[in-house]
Amino acid sequence: MKLDAKTLGHLRTTSRNNVDRINIADQKASVLMSLNAIMITILIPSLIANLDTIIDNYYYIPLTILGITCAGTLYLTASALKPTAIGNDRSIYNRSNNPSPFFFGNFYRMTPSEFKAYYQESLANDDHLAEYAFQDIFHIGKIVARKYDIIRRAYMLFLNGLFVVLVACIIIVLI
Repeated sequence: MKLDAKTLGHLRTTSRNNVDRINIADQKASVLMSLNAIMITILIPSLIANLDTIIDNYYYIPLTILGITCAGTLYLTASALKPTAIGNDRSIYNRSNNPSPFFFGNFYRMTPSEFKAYYQESLANDDHLAEYAFQDIFHIGKIVARKYDIIRRAYMLFLNGLFVVLVACIIIVLI
């Protein structure tokens, strides 16, 4: 496939949009993580200071649900923000797989001279350049989808947990 100016423009725009989506996902996860960390930070001292009242009035039920909700949400948001490890089992610099020279995971173990030679060789072939661009966009898209899926689950856990806490509080007050 020949990379003409129009195709390059589309690839560049798609790549930039995917990177922007990763940044947005990371910001959403950071906000949710901060909110839940603050809630836990406030919850624990309040719980300890008012333990007798909490136990006597059964407030430990909604507070336990809230604590589990916050901890679960923190776990999910941390999972969304956690970088993917590049393991030792990964095939680094295997020419038969034609890895992209633009992704650091494919060259971080190369020597500078190996990287320079592979990079120059890769740039000499337009078909390879198109394949590298498509590989990079595909893998960035997979990262975006993974992050948004985890963040969606974290928000659903948080919202559903708050709803259950509210219902538990209303039941306790009515009884």
